[in-house]
Amino acid sequence: MTEETDNTESPQVKWAGTIGNGEMEIHPYANKSDLEFDDLKNVEGEEYKETLRIEDSDYEEYGDNKKLNIHPRKSDLLIGIDGNDEIKGLLFDTKLLGNEKDKALIEGNTYIDTDAPKQQGWLSIESPELRDINDELITPYVLYIKKKDETEVLRLENKKEDENKYKNVRFVDID
Repeated sequence: MTEETDNTESPQVKWAGTIGNGEMEIHPYANKSDLEFDDLKNVEGEEYKETLRIEDSDYEEYGDNKKLNIHPRKSDLLIGIDGNDEIKGLLFDTKLLGNEKDKALIEGNTYIDTDAPKQQGWLSIESPELRDINDELITPYVLYIKKKDETEVLRLENKKEDENKYKNVRFVDID
């Protein structure tokens, strides 16, 4: 998950990891300002894991961050629906690591289909448009997911069709 900022060349990474087979391995970086999407986007396999281990160690030493015990954890994909069973967004339900700011970045966000920035080889969805108390647009978070095939859009469109298609998926009312 990334956030576009004025002080980096590519979006800042706020958490990284893997998602699949009903589990997430989350590496939280809410307080880290020197890890960019471009630093990770072309790194794969063991090199990716080693890069995250190094970033975790660096992160644990910074400010009020806690020791991270990172490993795959059971996770459910929550699909938010309205009263008409229309899909409104995606959320994650998992045991979270890190400080309160880290946890808020993961559990507090719904991701929706949008025109999120595209990166070659990646699918993207983003948090919905929100405004602060001064009616200024809040920069959305963009979640990038590595493509495994030629799919161009990450989208769940129909509750009845998608309900039994994926592991660890639950539909929740977010109206």
